[in-house]
Amino acid sequence: MAMTTKHFLFKSVRITDAESSFNGKEVDIWVKDGQIEAIGSHIKPSEPFETIEATCISPVWVDAWNHGAAPKEEQRQSIADWHRDALAAGLGLVQVSPPDHNPAHEVSAWEGLRNHYARGPVLCIPLASLSRDHSGQDLSDLLSLAEAGACGFSDGPNHVVRPERLEVALSYLSVQAKAVWTLLQKPMAQKPVHEGQIHLELGLKGSPAWEEEQALRYAIALVEASGGRLVVPVLSVPIEHVRTPNLVLGTSAVHLAFDEESLVGFDTRYKQWPVLRSAEGRQALLKACVAGDISFICSNHRPWHPDEKDLEFPASAFGASQLAGFSLGAWTMLKEHMDAGAFVRLLHKGPLEAMQKQTSKIEVGEKAFFTLWNPEGKSRVSEPLSPWLGMDLQGKVEGVFFPDKGPMRSKHETEANS
Repeated sequence: MAMTTKHFLFKSVRITDAESSFNGKEVDIWVKDGQIEAIGSHIKPSEPFETIEATCISPVWVDAWNHGAAPKEEQRQSIADWHRDALAAGLGLVQVSPPDHNPAHEVSAWEGLRNHYARGPVLCIPLASLSRDHSGQDLSDLLSLAEAGACGFSDGPNHVVRPERLEVALSYLSVQAKAVWTLLQKPMAQKPVHEGQIHLELGLKGSPAWEEEQALRYAIALVEASGGRLVVPVLSVPIEHVRTPNLVLGTSAVHLAFDEESLVGFDTRYKQWPVLRSAEGRQALLKACVAGDISFICSNHRPWHPDEKDLEFPASAFGASQLAGFSLGAWTMLKEHMDAGAFVRLLHKGPLEAMQKQTSKIEVGEKAFFTLWNPEGKSRVSEPLSPWLGMDLQGKVEGVFFPDKGPMRSKHETEANS
């Protein structure tokens, strides 16, 4: 969509941005040619402008670990629905992992993945494959992919590269100033739940937290030995003051909102990887977000066809369609622990720094790329395969303002511009 009006005035909006000198204040914001021209009270632009209604604005929200709408997976989620759900979550930028059946281990494949996601309003940056065919053996053409624009490398949510190959990759990519994105363990069908009280009640073998903690300690040693940069996008174990240079830790909103109790009844929407841990572990993750040990929150979105989820629990796929509700689900869990401006760090500054991309703030001269929202609103998710289905979520997304497209708010507008 070509933007017909290039001047916009936000009237009496509250700033939710801990990095801004206007955080918490109600102001007018004049946007000219995609840039913040003025911030203050009772602004009267000299040029013709369009007035934008919004409760609060923040720097645009970002999802750094997403596996939805991959090429040749339209039966699971269409690209139009993916863009619609991303907008519904207040997202303007998403980083996606390379799919298994079409690994991006060559420049042409990576560019094809980028072009696939470009068929809609939300900006998308695909990760490149770390190894050829996600085998964990031969590394991809890392230099060519980095030169083409890949900002990170991963074999996606189903694979973990062998430690000796990972150390080589970290050492090589340290020269390129690029990061490896990986979970600490690959999904284990034989251990689909947390090893605690619930796994005994369900009669399933459990995944003990110490295995993930051990893998985290090993990852720290690899980073220190190689000098490379490693991002663990979804951590499920309780941690305390893990501050290792070049190791960035994230978690998913689902891991902040739910624990092993959600699995009673074998509800496959809560079959996640990493697995949902104990109630005490979930509280520890919340505290880690507040303390800054967790740098960002992601969706860990993994849509499936109903036939892949509506199975007996051990045979059901790991993950769920959790994009639309993840941002407000995280806010629902954290609103009692931090203010809205601090929360936005976990959806803007944290993921962008992990992606080694430039952040922004609500100040004069900055790019006008905003999420419009109401922290006091209420929302619900209608996706039947979503963990958020039926929950009353705190907050309401009012739209996303793109510097080159202007405001986008509705499903109709999303589909019209896909």
